[in-house]
Amino acid sequence: MHDKDHAAKVLFGNSEAVANLVNEAFFQGDNFFLPEHFHPLPAEAFMLEAEHGKGARPAGIVADALWQYDTGSGSHDKLLIIMEFQSKVNYFMPGRLFVEAALNINAQRREIDMKREAEWGRRGYASSKEYLSRFRKGDRIVKPLAVVVYFGEGEWDGPLNLNDMACPLPPELAAFDYDMRVPVVDLDKIPIEKVLCFEQNLKLVLLYGKGRKDPELLMRILAGELGFRRMPRVVAELIQALFHTKIEIPKEQEEIDMCLAEELMIKEGERKGREEGERKGREEGRKEGMQESAERYIQMCRNTNTSQTEMLSVLKSVFLLSAQQAAALLNKA
Repeated sequence: MHDKDHAAKVLFGNSEAVANLVNEAFFQGDNFFLPEHFHPLPAEAFMLEAEHGKGARPAGIVADALWQYDTGSGSHDKLLIIMEFQSKVNYFMPGRLFVEAALNINAQRREIDMKREAEWGRRGYASSKEYLSRFRKGDRIVKPLAVVVYFGEGEWDGPLNLNDMACPLPPELAAFDYDMRVPVVDLDKIPIEKVLCFEQNLKLVLLYGKGRKDPELLMRILAGELGFRRMPRVVAELIQALFHTKIEIPKEQEEIDMCLAEELMIKEGERKGREEGERKGREEGRKEGMQESAERYIQMCRNTNTSQTEMLSVLKSVFLLSAQQAAALLNKA
């Protein structure tokens, strides 16, 4: 059994799924990034340099994943992509990513310095200024990009860049402003035709999530129209963690028949239907109660010769009726 954070790292932890999500973030799903060019980097790539550069300690803020993408486009032929997996909105996310990018940049500088020092010692630097910087004038780092994958309830209403959460600079300093953009991939909003082209496990989990909210889609899934009838064990475990469901997974069985999930989804749909029915019932009951009270009010006002203008005003302000509803009720009573 996975917890939700670990489940997300497993689900989004292979190069094909990462390519799907990064393409969705930057190119609305067009296949610019290819899975075979993605390589995972360890979280330990985020390190803070200790005093005098003699050691390192883990940073207090670490990304969920760091991937390198090999572009093969020249001497500086790689990209770095920081990934955060969010089941809840994080209102500090641009600030968090800004810190993570800074830590990664420092880690790159440190790696360059350590390799140079191991090979050349102090002779690897052309001047005391370069040695003090532990960075040569011609050295280059890779500016990390960032992607947030959101799989929570409701829409992402957090900031999408650093400026969304910062006080504005005076207009005179606008030219010196800088930012950190946050491309958010909201899994709920990805159209089903795109989901069907995703990596298999990611596709199955997202289809399950969409089927919980869309009865018509659920029926298509159950009828086998979308191309699968069996679910790998790992997918069932991920669904358990991400959606808090209770799919029974027989021991030592690496695949389960979709009918085990079908019963659960149907029951879940019935539960949501009951809750919605109860909510609508309460709403209808409230409306009926308000109408009965309004009718009693009209009868009482007519016994006291209250003017129709005054009754209309009260029906709209107290009983929250539109002018048309209030007029119709007056005529009826």
